[in-house]
Amino acid sequence: MNAVQFAAGGDVVVTAGYDQSIRCWDTRSNSFDAIQVVAPFKDSVTSLALHGSCILAGSVDGTVRCFDVRAGRCTSDELGAPVTVISLSRDGACVLAALAGASRLRLLDREGGALLAEYGGGERGGAAHVNRGSRCGAALTADDARVCAGGEDGRVHIWELVDAAVEAVVDAHPGKTVRRRRSMSGATSALAQSDTRVRMCAPNRCVALTATRACRQRCSRAPRTAS
Repeated sequence: MNAVQFAAGGDVVVTAGYDQSIRCWDTRSNSFDAIQVVAPFKDSVTSLALHGSCILAGSVDGTVRCFDVRAGRCTSDELGAPVTVISLSRDGACVLAALAGASRLRLLDREGGALLAEYGGGERGGAAHVNRGSRCGAALTADDARVCAGGEDGRVHIWELVDAAVEAVVDAHPGKTVRRRRSMSGATSALAQSDTRVRMCAPNRCVALTATRACRQRCSRAPRTAS
């Protein structure tokens, strides 16, 4: 399983996985069977994003597909490279897609599929964004003014949304930045790294958090309860 999202006020869980499908599960039921299976993909489904009645998914087959559950309609955008991460703008009008191998990010119009901008870094003499095959985090900032993406070289690139200019390149970590999540206010970002550290970043400060050995041992011994 590659991605999980809650939908319908928490009554439905949507999952995406290596089986080239999206599956919907009823959280109120004891059944182990999905209530809906959508499988038009030709390779692993890597990421999900939800907006209203629409389920968006990125796949290694190079597509971003949008399924309108209410209208019973599916649209597909061919991007020509494996899609590892997708993220929506706050209003749901734009889709950000991270492309492995190409080390590029593309901003698409969700309704029409038009290419609005492309981000990569390095065009103006700065350090280029590196994503040759790993799944690295990418998202828009809370105000939708910038695009942020982690790379395999441990750097986090920040671009201006409209003109795609690189605003900053942060040497966040020696390992890969594999996930990025922002706080509800948008003032703080959490960066998950491949070296088991989490870095909390505010505009003027970053703090690295590392689980102690005692903490990891306690977590591994924590009792599990049957559901």
